[in-house]
Amino acid sequence: MDSYRAGNSSSSSLAEDVLSQGDLVGEGIALQGEPMRVVPISSAQPLKAGAQEPEPAREFEVVRKLGSGSYAVVYLVREVLSRAPPSDDDHFRLDLDERSTSSHSVEYGRDFAVKLLSKANLDEEAIQAQLFEATVHQSLPAHPNIVTLHRTLETSSFLLLLLEFVPGEDLFYFLEQARDHYDSDPSDGSDLSTGTTSRTPPTPGLLSSLHPTQLLSHTRLRLIASMFAQMCEAVAVCHETSVFHRDIKPENFIVTDGWTTHPDGTRERKVVVKLSDFGLSTTDADSSDMDCGSAPYMSYECRNNVAPTYKPRAADVWSLGIVLINM
Repeated sequence: MDSYRAGNSSSSSLAEDVLSQGDLVGEGIALQGEPMRVVPISSAQPLKAGAQEPEPAREFEVVRKLGSGSYAVVYLVREVLSRAPPSDDDHFRLDLDERSTSSHSVEYGRDFAVKLLSKANLDEEAIQAQLFEATVHQSLPAHPNIVTLHRTLETSSFLLLLLEFVPGEDLFYFLEQARDHYDSDPSDGSDLSTGTTSRTPPTPGLLSSLHPTQLLSHTRLRLIASMFAQMCEAVAVCHETSVFHRDIKPENFIVTDGWTTHPDGTRERKVVVKLSDFGLSTTDADSSDMDCGSAPYMSYECRNNVAPTYKPRAADVWSLGIVLINM
């Protein structure tokens, strides 16, 4: 499963895999000899008042690598809430691995994802363009259909984005696997959200190979309606804050699939869709960057360069429509 990938960013350096299981990430912690520092970016508040998640801890331990692309490596990390001082017994466990010995005195919290981007061989303009992704993403209001960027860290060599961890699969593969089995219960051993494929195919329309009765069943249509409503909500929230994604495609929506048990014992499936990867986003109402996005989902005026500029807001809506057609 590889739901976290590097976006298409011309301002990013080639990815470097520099973290290993057990390494620590956080403000003041050294990464290749340089202490990480927090980038001062204002975070927006949730759109609706209510119970909020507590702030992430200051220290995180790397669990494993989630995925990598040309420009970034993404790791699963876990909050370190507290560390108890070592007991006298720890000094006598010389035959144990140091990490195993200390793990008994660590209290862990939630899981997060860290997206690590290298600054190697980038000039100052490219570094600022790289930082723009974090600035735009972290400024978005917290929303259930947008992957949250909690914090941005950096050294002179790396930029690290502390993201909400969303276990799941990208939109295309979720739908391709689910097909007409949406009513199945994961307790029977089936799991529709853990495919082994690594990336969304470059051409839309591959679901057209399914039989029409599968594509147009009531179950499938209800599923698509629910998911597409969430996708529209995510893009609308971005547009309301003058953020335009410019790379709307199935690969940039992460789907989680779960079950809710009601007090009467009945079970209801709940599918949540979240928009991710703001590496190509802009706050400009008019854009001259035509080489932006994924060709099959680009708007006509962008893909065909019919004018000096185009409207990213309208281009996002076009791309949403192409995604819907291929659902």
